[in-house]
Amino acid sequence: MSLRIAPGRLFLLGLGVDPEAHATMEVLQALGESSVAFVQGLDARQLKYLAGFMKKGGRLKAVPPSGPGEARAVSEILERLEDGRTAAWATLGHPFYWGSAAGRLVAECGKRGVAWKTFGAISPAGVALSEAGETLGTTIYGVQSFDYSYLAEGRAQTNPNWPMVVYFTPPIERKAFERCAAWIASQYPAAHPVLWCGSPSGKPGISPVSELGASFRRISCSAVLYLAARQDARSKVGRLGAEAQNSQKEVPSWVKE
Repeated sequence: MSLRIAPGRLFLLGLGVDPEAHATMEVLQALGESSVAFVQGLDARQLKYLAGFMKKGGRLKAVPPSGPGEARAVSEILERLEDGRTAAWATLGHPFYWGSAAGRLVAECGKRGVAWKTFGAISPAGVALSEAGETLGTTIYGVQSFDYSYLAEGRAQTNPNWPMVVYFTPPIERKAFERCAAWIASQYPAAHPVLWCGSPSGKPGISPVSELGASFRRISCSAVLYLAARQDARSKVGRLGAEAQNSQKEVPSWVKE
C-alpha cells in the first residue's frame, strides 16, 4: 500500500507597483516557503530582487501575461501541488485584478482540495496618494482610479472634483495609450500637471497634460499617473466637493510634515 502525499499549498501574491518598494513582509515570507514561484509583469531588476527571497533550491520563473506560456505555467503549478509541494503565483498589483490565471488556479484548488491563501498589495492609488502627499479625509475626500485601457474606450464617467489615478496592466499598446491620453486631454486643461509615480527612485516627475500623448516610452506596468482635481471644478455633493475642501480647517501639522 503506497502512502498518498498530502496536497501542497498555493500562495497568490500581489507585489504592488514595484516589488522592491511595495512587496509586504507576508508576501516575501510566502516566497521563502515556496518551491517555485511563477511571476508576471516584472522586469529584470524586479526579478533579481525577488529571487533573493526564495528558499535554497527554490525557483523563480517569469511567465508571459497570457497565451500558451501562461497555460503551461498553470498546469505546472497544479502538478506540483498534487505532489505535495508549495507554489506561488505572483503578479504586479494584485493577482485577482491582474488577469484570469489566479481565478482559474483557485477554482482548481477547490476541486482538488488544495489549500490556498492570498496576500494583497499596496494599490496604485495608495502609491499615488503617498507620492503626491495627499491624505484621504484631510486634504482630499475621494479618489477615482482607472486602468488606462478603460479610459481609452472613452466611456468613463469621472468626477473632476476628485483626484484621478491611472494605472497600467497588460497589454500596454501604443494606440490604446494614445486614446487614453486624448481622453484625459479632453477633461483637463493643457497645462494641468500629471504626476508620474511609482519610479524606483521614489521621486515622481511632473509633466503637463498636453505632453502626455507623446510619453508612451515612459509607460510600463510600474507606472502610475496622478492628476489632482481641476481647480475650476465645482460640485453640489457636499463634503466631496471642491468647495468643501477649500473651507476645511487648518491641515494638521503631522500631515504637512
